[in-house]
Amino acid sequence: MIVITTVLLTTLLWTSPVEVPKLVVVSVDGGSDQLVDELLARGVLPADGAFGRIAREGKVADYLRPVNVSSTASSHAALFTGALPGDNGIVLNRFLGVDQLEGRPTSGFVAALDADTIFQAVKRAGIKVVCATAVTVDATGEDRSCSETMPYPSRLADAARIVFHPAGEARALDGRPGLWQPVEAVGETAAAIPWFAGEATPLELWLQQEGEPKLLVNHALAEKAVVLKLNQWQSQRMWRGTSLMEPWLRFDRVADGFRLYFGQIYGFRNADDAFMQTIFKTLGGWPGEPDHRALADGVIRLDEWRDQSVRQNEYLRGITHQVLQRKDWQVLFTYLPHVDDTQHHFMLRSPRQLDYHAEGGARRARFQAEIEAAYQRADTWLAGYMDAAPAGTRFLIISDHGGTPTHHVLFLNQWLADQGFAAEGKPSVRVTSAGPSAFFYVDGADAKAQQATIAVLTKKLKTLQDPDTGENLFEVVKQRHELTSLGLFHRQRSGQVFVSARPGWSLSMRVPPSKGWYLPNSYHRDSLAGAGLSRADQDFMLHRGLNEGGVGVHGHLSHNRMVHGLFYLWQPGVAPGPLGVVDALQVAPTIAALLNIPPPRQAKAKPVGTTFP
Repeated sequence: MIVITTVLLTTLLWTSPVEVPKLVVVSVDGGSDQLVDELLARGVLPADGAFGRIAREGKVADYLRPVNVSSTASSHAALFTGALPGDNGIVLNRFLGVDQLEGRPTSGFVAALDADTIFQAVKRAGIKVVCATAVTVDATGEDRSCSETMPYPSRLADAARIVFHPAGEARALDGRPGLWQPVEAVGETAAAIPWFAGEATPLELWLQQEGEPKLLVNHALAEKAVVLKLNQWQSQRMWRGTSLMEPWLRFDRVADGFRLYFGQIYGFRNADDAFMQTIFKTLGGWPGEPDHRALADGVIRLDEWRDQSVRQNEYLRGITHQVLQRKDWQVLFTYLPHVDDTQHHFMLRSPRQLDYHAEGGARRARFQAEIEAAYQRADTWLAGYMDAAPAGTRFLIISDHGGTPTHHVLFLNQWLADQGFAAEGKPSVRVTSAGPSAFFYVDGADAKAQQATIAVLTKKLKTLQDPDTGENLFEVVKQRHELTSLGLFHRQRSGQVFVSARPGWSLSMRVPPSKGWYLPNSYHRDSLAGAGLSRADQDFMLHRGLNEGGVGVHGHLSHNRMVHGLFYLWQPGVAPGPLGVVDALQVAPTIAALLNIPPPRQAKAKPVGTTFP
């Protein structure tokens, strides 16, 4: 009876929180503690910015140690559940089932969680929590939603690049000054929106060449036609059901005539929510992500890619400011992906990278300036949040991981094929990778054969060497039964073998045209050509995924300094001070302690610090 009474009393105390100040939690995707320390020390980040202010007036960790592996999905899942990947189920950005040798991998961004989240804990306590994008919150159910939710949108169509020339007599269009010519797409391009699902939507294009060229763009989903000026960006509002989409368009001259760039299109699954409709009404539709492929292809310039990234983050900033100005919220989670996107493209810090010495070092200096500018923008956005928030609001600025410079990509499926892990054309081993880490899933139809395959595979992986240094390429090769030590054992989702490469290497599931095991990486054709890559391999390397072969990647094990994240806590009226090293699993309990509520159910770590309401 005493035990029951004690438990009941504890529950009542936790579920009746005292009035506490508002709390804003910002995830700066890719934010590197090491780089922020460097930039503060050099004065690149100002003393009166967000990081400088909190370093002086708040509580700052030596660094935030992410979980293994430091990928976006698995890191955020651990931050927001307080549970290891093996316990929350998000063991990698994508994974298979333990006996799955067919079908597509499951995305860690949408997979079901096996653990309670801080968002659920806050809602259970009767506290209103707004999520202006938080990884693992996708509005697919009550357990993956906040009180008000703006999930990260789903991409519905890739960018279209349409090369065209005039085709026909110029004529007058109703309500439009001047004469307009119909156009004809040339080559393999088509004047249509290439939806992932369903038929393409034809585009109506008219060109005016009187004076400065203009292009009229219209289609069935558009609110109205837009007229583009040469080399200038403009958005087009379009609706699909209740979801407002607002891709960005631009047209320019090319050798074959003109080219229209019709940006990526995104939609929201919960578009009919009142919160989302307010966002559409006040800020418009999602502007899209920075288009990495278009940059690699030379379709857009570096400054235009930067504009796309800034526009995306300004949209998130606008939503955050709208919430900050309201009175009816208690906790706000929001997100800034700009630093991560920039580091994937521009992290040149290793002499082994192809671009490191390019242009006599000028490219390296230019890339460093891009990264510094990205951190400065994030610092400015964060300082703006702090200034706009109601008096007494606490801020917790965290990141999921940092990033490491990458000089080579290892192509795992090609390596597996060359090592003979196939029978009559059917693979006996499948692999999923995220940055430098991967799971291997071994055919289990014959248990004895499976164990033999695992033994051979493990031996080969342990002896695979860096061709330049002679070092073992993988710093960790572990079998399934050894994964508990890394926090990565999950009964259904962990493979039979796990590897994590040394910093400088990333892993890919694709196969290059040359059928080689590895290639040096760059997003610049001149560097790839200078390294002796064939034209086909150059094209292949220019079009790989960012965390598959970017010059900066994440996903290494948590002991690597460059992957350590941020933990900056600002509590007005509380004495500043250092916090030592903070573990990712302490974040959810710390948020709960700041709100005086119970932590998520699987969270076992202690909260950070000692001063809470």
